[in-house]
Amino acid sequence: MNKNSKAILLIIFSLIIIGFVVFIKINNINNQSKSQTNSFKKINNSTNVGVTKLDAKTGKLKYINNEPKFSLLLPNDFELDKTSLLNSIIFFNQKAINQNEGLDLTQGMKLEVSLVKSEDITLMDNIILQIMNEIDQKYLISNRRLNVGNIPAFEYTMNLMSYISTTVFIQDGYQFNIAAYMPDDKDRNKYLEQYYDIVQSFSLEE
Repeated sequence: MNKNSKAILLIIFSLIIIGFVVFIKINNINNQSKSQTNSFKKINNSTNVGVTKLDAKTGKLKYINNEPKFSLLLPNDFELDKTSLLNSIIFFNQKAINQNEGLDLTQGMKLEVSLVKSEDITLMDNIILQIMNEIDQKYLISNRRLNVGNIPAFEYTMNLMSYISTTVFIQDGYQFNIAAYMPDDKDRNKYLEQYYDIVQSFSLEE
């Protein structure tokens, strides 16, 4: 074997070794990333949401959140969705339970409670102005000011793939957004009444 052949073989062998080392490093990075993702999911799934139980006084399903401490009363055919996270708590009734895309419900109702914590929560008037500037007015059906208990709130309803009604208010340094998704069909008014009752059941827990 001449010198040129030996040199070529040495280069090929070196490239194989380098490629193997790079492959191992990339594989380790991917495994580490998967591990971190799984750990994140475990943390969220174990600490993020509260509990549901039957409320003896009303016969409804009572959801009690961990932090911040609040509760809601829901019809007892609703279930807490397992994918709920710290800042997005989701419920489905039985007709909607197998539909993951809340914006395109064909039946049933989805309820989502989203929370935004801030040291500098702005005035309600500013939040309303921001909402009205951001939404597409052609999908807006109605909007109004109201009280949730004695808390000033704002409600707006849109028809965007499905019928969506959202109530926004500020409490204890959090902006609460309680949204209901439902199809625009004969059951809409029934679900709207349920939604109004759920929103008005909001209560702070000790």
